[in-house]
Amino acid sequence: MESARESSAHPSEGAADGAAGQGAARPATSPAPPAPSLPRKVVRKSRQIARRAGQKRRNWRKELRKSRRWAQDYRKFLRKEFRWETSPTMRRPQWWAQGFLSRSVTLYDLPNADQQDYVTDVQRYTRTKRMVHEHLQEVLDNKFSFFLLMNQLGLDSDVVPLLGLYSRGEVSVFPNDDEVPLREFLQTRLEVGRRVFVKPLRGAEGRFVVAIRRTEDGWRMNGRDCDFDELASWIEARPKPMLFEAAVPQAPDQARLNPESTNTLRVLTMPDLARGKEPFVAVAVQRIGTSRSNHVDNWTQGGLSAKIDLETGTLSRAGQLPDDHTPVWHSVHPDSGAQIEGAVVPFWEETKALVLDGARRLSFMEYIGWDIIISPTGPVILEANVNSGMNVLQVHGPLLADERVRRYFEKRGVVPKRRD
Repeated sequence: MESARESSAHPSEGAADGAAGQGAARPATSPAPPAPSLPRKVVRKSRQIARRAGQKRRNWRKELRKSRRWAQDYRKFLRKEFRWETSPTMRRPQWWAQGFLSRSVTLYDLPNADQQDYVTDVQRYTRTKRMVHEHLQEVLDNKFSFFLLMNQLGLDSDVVPLLGLYSRGEVSVFPNDDEVPLREFLQTRLEVGRRVFVKPLRGAEGRFVVAIRRTEDGWRMNGRDCDFDELASWIEARPKPMLFEAAVPQAPDQARLNPESTNTLRVLTMPDLARGKEPFVAVAVQRIGTSRSNHVDNWTQGGLSAKIDLETGTLSRAGQLPDDHTPVWHSVHPDSGAQIEGAVVPFWEETKALVLDGARRLSFMEYIGWDIIISPTGPVILEANVNSGMNVLQVHGPLLADERVRRYFEKRGVVPKRRD
């Protein structure tokens, strides 16, 4: 029996041993080996391809932005061109691609003159503002902030008296610090006989600027009689804030040019890069109102521009925007008959000293077109601009003929380097 049990036990043990033997014979399961890594050369090549693709996208976006700016620039340019209401035969489209308005072609005597010496109209409308940081432009563009700034600089000059600021039907009166409705302001705060300029808080080229005067028996606007409702309604129709500025009495020699208008100087200052950015006067002109400009001295509306000799203050003959292909020059005023050519600007040395002092104190602005009134006691700063008109200056000769001007304009990317 025991033998039988033993013999019966042996097979089971043997089976177990066999099973154990089979288990020992199978190797243990191990993790799959990692996939072979890509060669470094392939990885570098992939990265280079990705970088090139990214750079192409950036270049494409840059070119797209450049094309959009170009299109915007020329839209501005063409708007300026077609503000001149004239016949198609008067336009010079062959010069538009060169950046010149039709009237500028006549003013600059192109193609007889070297166009490379002139700042083009496209460059003026789209690039000259870049010479002043965009966050600083507001200081000069906003006439109210400029008024406050001038009162803080301590320059040896008076500032044009600011009477009030109109907004949303009310006028904030200065220096009384009170607020009254527009019509009440006109009827109670403006003195009889006092000339007042109404102008936008921001703006250029004299647009929406009017001269008003209260008389004993009514009102005058831009030299013509008008009724009170017409005047008040015109101001009320302006969607943006307007300033009321008192006219400054002119020196007799200035008033003689045209007694009906305030005749101002435009003086352009910029830094001389070869002399440690010391500011200099690049050009200066005397602006004179005419009946065609509604007796406002604005050039684009038909005013006159006479060049000022920087050494003596003597005036040249005066140019005027043409209505055809014939340049317009006046040695005497077309309305008043006053002699222009050969007249001398009073207080000219004091004027130069004033704008150069202002340019040093506002050196962070660099490029400023100063508007100056010559009063019986000296120069008075009216306002300043970061994007001065060009043809009012270049009608008398190209700005870029002065190497100091060209050097600065090239540095700021306004004009390309001159081609030989």
